[in-house]
This record gives sequence, C-alpha cells and structure tokens, in this order.
Amino acid sequence: MYNFNTGDGQTPADSMGVQFNAFTRNNVNASTAYPGWYNSGPWPTPNNGSYVGFTLHPASAPSSYFLTSLVIDVQTKNMLENSGNWEIWELGAGSAARSGTFANLKTGISTGISLPVNNLAFNSDITIRFFALPSNNGKDTVLAFDNVTLAGTSPVPEPVNVALGVFGVLALGGAVGRRFLANRRTKKG
Repeated sequence: MYNFNTGDGQTPADSMGVQFNAFTRNNVNASTAYPGWYNSGPWPTPNNGSYVGFTLHPASAPSSYFLTSLVIDVQTKNMLENSGNWEIWELGAGSAARSGTFANLKTGISTGISLPVNNLAFNSDITIRFFALPSNNGKDTVLAFDNVTLAGTSPVPEPVNVALGVFGVLALGGAVGRRFLANRRTKKG
C-alpha cells in the first residue's frame, strides 16, 4: 500500500516477487493542498500527457502475475465534472492494457475507489498512471492520492506438472546414461 502520511517518495516493500517504485510526476508539479497526501497541481490545459503514476516490476521473470485489485483514496479540487482518468500500460505496449474514468468524485475526500483492473496478467513492467481533468484553465486543479492498495496473485505450478518435469529429467538422464555405458562396452570389446 502507498500511504503518504510522511509525504512523497513512499515505496511499498517488495511483495510476491514484484518490486514497486515511488510515485512520480510527468509534466505536473507537486502541490501542498492536502498535507499527508500525494498532491499534484496545477494541471496544464489541455492535459498534454500530464500524469502521476508508478511502476510495478516483476523480479522473477518470466513468471506471470495477476493484478486483481486496485483501490485508492482520492482528493480533488477544481476538476472537470469531478472526475479523472487512469490507465495501466505494459512495457513496450502501444496502448493501455486497461483504462477508465473515476467519475463522480466529491470535492474533498472520496475513499475506497475500486478500479476495475479485471485480473490483468503481466510478466513485464506495468505502469499505472492517473490523469486530472482540469477546470478553470487548470490553475487551481489538484489531484491527490493516499492509501493506494494493490492486490494480486502469482500462479503456483501444479504439483503434477512439477512431478512430470522431474520424471522427464530422470528419464532423459537414464537414457543418456544407458547410451554412454553401451558405447563404452562397444569400444572395449
């Protein structure tokens, strides 16, 4: 969980073989509107690629992981229709793997907003980005986050598959060993 009670630069501990980086800003400044939150603003209009976000890095590729839940607390100030956008990008992808709008945010705090990540499978870096939809030329627009909670799974190999792999290695080793012994006998005789 990203919890910003002590300000920017929070990075959760690695979990299930996934490394987390700190939130970063792209083409938007830090704000002090909401102490103890990850604040960004003012936001430029038009948006022109301004976002805040973070990256998840699987530490043990090529294992697959599934992002099953993304829940956030949000504070807004002067956002168009009190909404914003989010996207999840996979490394090297030309488009977002998942995206949406968190709409109907109330001015002030909206807690426990669950974004529909729909069991996103990934085995390379993914970047999660948040965008503000500014009003009033963006000069007073602030988008702030806290308690960003991620959940996921990492598939465990079935015991039968592990046993089949071990059996295959033993069978191959036995075949190679028999051939080696047969060759030695032929050369001696």
